[in-house]
Amino acid sequence: MNSKIRIIFLFIYLFISFIIAAQYDEYSIKAVYFEKFIHYIEWPEDSSEVFTIAIIVSNPLKEKAELLFKERMIKSRPVLFIKVAPNSLNDEINILFINNDQKNALKDISKKISGKPILTIADTNGFIEEGVHINFFLEDNKVFFETNEEALKKSGIRARYQLLRLAKNFGREEIR
Repeated sequence: MNSKIRIIFLFIYLFISFIIAAQYDEYSIKAVYFEKFIHYIEWPEDSSEVFTIAIIVSNPLKEKAELLFKERMIKSRPVLFIKVAPNSLNDEINILFINNDQKNALKDISKKISGKPILTIADTNGFIEEGVHINFFLEDNKVFFETNEEALKKSGIRARYQLLRLAKNFGREEIR
């Protein structure tokens, strides 16, 4: 299958997911996207027994995402959700969701995980410029996302072209 057809299928897949999720709140939609992102991300080889998703402090996304991943596997491993404090981050985390209430701690968080294969996802304006890999944003009451390709490369995580292309074309003209 050529790349144009794959992009079309990805767009249709995400669009249908979005339509289905449209009846839900913002965090349900973000959780659906969150789950879809994982299919288009490649981490370096990891020998841990679980796939760990960490969320700094409580967040409604945690509950929604836990429901989506209940009894499912990511990269052939069971999923473990944990709540962490910014000062207790470790190398065993695969994905880190950073809440908007962590604006003051974001530089320290970024420094602590810099160069490590930890996918960072946030939902706050300005976080993408601070090194977060994927950032949700709202526009006209719709959920969109943007990516930071440079930060992804530095972390050793590879985002597939289809995801990057969709993020670039999905929502904002100025993202090139």
